Amino acid sequence: MGYIEEAKAFDELLEFNDLSTPAVALWYALLNRFNRSGWQKDITVSISTLQAKTKLSPAGVKRARNQLKQAGVIDFTPRKGNLSTIYHFVSLAAPREPQTEPHAEPQADLQPEPQADLQPEPRADLQADPHGERNNKTRLDKTRLDNGKENIKKKSTRSKQFVKPTREEVRAYCLERGNDIDPDKFYDYYESNGWMVGKSKMKDWKAAVRTWERNSKQWNLFSAPAKKSNAVDLTKKMLEKYGGVKDADDY
Repeated sequence: MGYIEEAKAFDELLEFNDLSTPAVALWYALLNRFNRSGWQKDITVSISTLQAKTKLSPAGVKRARNQLKQAGVIDFTPRKGNLSTIYHFVSLAAPREPQTEPHAEPQADLQPEPQADLQPEPRADLQADPHGERNNKTRLDKTRLDNGKENIKKKSTRSKQFVKPTREEVRAYCLERGNDIDPDKFYDYYESNGWMVGKSKMKDWKAAVRTWERNSKQWNLFSAPAKKSNAVDLTKKMLEKYGGVKDADDY
């Protein structure tokens, strides 16, 4: 973990995530605060301090940090009253453990158990009871129905496991919604990080597409090429200014 490594990792992330220029400026301001703290896990920073470092309004700081949190590059906990927000360090340079696809459990347990033991034992008195056979059949049918419900419940639980989409499925969904999201960029980004959202395994890729779609509309301050160019230029300037300093001052 170090300033240079974190800045380089952030620069690589910008190739797949169109963060706004205010969000990039805020991330560097927070990176410097973590660097000055000796890379503590949690630090407190006031809105006024971040305003001074980024030249953003209070509302602009809040919008930028929300965008960074949605991208999974920072986390924070607001506090009530005049207490400063607690920011939690999220390392982008730290190696991530390889993600493995969950293995499906053997399906043999989904088969109904043999029902032989449910057959009523022969009883001599049933000959004299015209309702005995009917009652036994009713109990047997109820047992089979309960087993069927349990099997359906097990199948439903397994069906909720995340299954990553194909590139064609992502393209089709973006086309269906008529958005301006680049489906190949979306697929390559999550394929490269093991389909993670921040530090958690993705649960719904279609919801992730819709999040990208909302972010694209919300932060469309510039045209897509210009916005990406501004963010990349700002990253390069920050690297040139602080690249060789391990304990950089606030900017």
